[in-house]
Amino acid sequence: MRNAWLPLVGLAIIGWFVLFSDAGDRHSAAERASQWEENRLHDIERAGLRSLRAGMREPDAMEVRGVHVAARGLNGASVLCGEVNGRNGYGGMTGFQRFMVIADVPMTERAGGENFGGLWSDAGC
Repeated sequence: MRNAWLPLVGLAIIGWFVLFSDAGDRHSAAERASQWEENRLHDIERAGLRSLRAGMREPDAMEVRGVHVAARGLNGASVLCGEVNGRNGYGGMTGFQRFMVIADVPMTERAGGENFGGLWSDAGC
């Protein structure tokens, strides 16, 4: 009877490992991967909008809509797409125009020239 407590100690140790190890993790690998991807897209959006805002005449007046990370991207680079409205030199708003941010380099439809439409399509915007 001296060793009757031994199985109880073993069960307690196993229970401790289950509670405090990865075996007790309630999140599947798919859920963690999904959360990682969501964080990555949020980071791309935040950095892209920061780059776009830095190029505006009046950053506080900038308005955006339809902002999303492009489905395909360009040559492996993530592309942020959407529409932007900003203030012009006369104080009026320019009207919404398409924009893309590729590797932290913003490009608007008006300033992008004739290649803009092709890049927009190629990126999957």
